[in-house]
Amino acid sequence: MKRTCSGFLKSRSYELPDPLQLSGIIGDVLRPFSPSIMMEVRYGSMTLMSGSAKKPSEVAMVPLVQIGGGISNGMLYTLMVIKLLYLYDVLFNAKTGNQVVEYMAPNPRLGIHRYVIMLFKQKQPLRMLERVPLSRDTFSTEAFTASLGMETAAAVFFSCSRERAPRSSSSYRIYGERVMEHG
Repeated sequence: MKRTCSGFLKSRSYELPDPLQLSGIIGDVLRPFSPSIMMEVRYGSMTLMSGSAKKPSEVAMVPLVQIGGGISNGMLYTLMVIKLLYLYDVLFNAKTGNQVVEYMAPNPRLGIHRYVIMLFKQKQPLRMLERVPLSRDTFSTEAFTASLGMETAAAVFFSCSRERAPRSSSSYRIYGERVMEHG
């Protein structure tokens, strides 16, 4: 994506790095692709920026995905949310909204996890019962989409790690009193 940057003396063009490429999503989850449609993902009032870090509480609800231009021209899409080899959501025939795998909110227990929201262009309407993934575990995006002849149209990702519960000073006092009582 070319952008113009103006400095004090002159203007120059530069290439913005692609967050999907930098993060390894291209290669780990998706093959290289050129986005063919605009996609905006919102969690409540927050617009998701590709590559951003989110707390589980910020992405707990089902995301609202807006597609620019493609739905109105009769194209059908499949929307998926995955974490590397684990499937979190599948919506076939996005125009009519046949959800076949219910959204599961991210709940990382350890470390930082990458979640990818992908939009695939379908060649034809899909019947749900024939195309339901057998398991959320060990899901292969590449194998699944290749078997259906789908092309990647757009993708964004975010990272998420476990939320720490806030510690209150009262819990320390209670613990301290118990220690003193039994001491």
